[in-house]
Amino acid sequence: MSRSTYKGFETYGKKVMPPTWRSILIPNRNSLLFLGKENLELILEEWTCLLRGAECYIRRVDEGGYRKSYKARYDYLVERRKNATYAISEIEKVLPAALSKPIITTHRPIVGYFSPDEDVYSTLGMEGILLPGKFIRQDIRDDYVALTGEYEGTSIRVSHYSPLILKVDDLKYLAANSNYLSLFARASGFNYDEGVELYIKMVNDRAKKDFPDLQKFAEPSLEIV
Repeated sequence: MSRSTYKGFETYGKKVMPPTWRSILIPNRNSLLFLGKENLELILEEWTCLLRGAECYIRRVDEGGYRKSYKARYDYLVERRKNATYAISEIEKVLPAALSKPIITTHRPIVGYFSPDEDVYSTLGMEGILLPGKFIRQDIRDDYVALTGEYEGTSIRVSHYSPLILKVDDLKYLAANSNYLSLFARASGFNYDEGVELYIKMVNDRAKKDFPDLQKFAEPSLEIV
């Protein structure tokens, strides 16, 4: 990583990525586009909520004359309001040009992301391969999948936020865009290189089997820390 890139992570990246997205730090505005439309919309939504919360607290303290009593918290939220306003402005500038991409799995919407009987891919135990199946239902934070093909009749449970359950279109996109697949794997819960490499292989192997004519494309890669 170059010195200028690291400086960008420390200054720009920490300003535009909200707390729950801090596994992804980006160096400049152009890199925001790499995250894709759906991820940017979720980031924007989080910053909007944080901004409203900060404004509400600041207003109540100001109206009650309690600024001295709550100085540390007040100053912190004044800074958060400033940060959120800046981040929202940056995201809104690039969002119209952002392409649709699979959502980082740790930020999937909890309701309605998968549909009953939707074709999905998941994995069975320690097989190390992605298998076709049908989404059955969701139980709080777990998804239930009925496998098809050679494992037909087998039902499995997987965390809703796990990268080990994928929509068909998401798998196809990830296999077609290797740079985004790398980011997706690292930001979706694989915190060690071996896990990232195995996951990338699982996605690519499944795509080669089911979509041998898939056209690949490249985008500039995004460094993450």
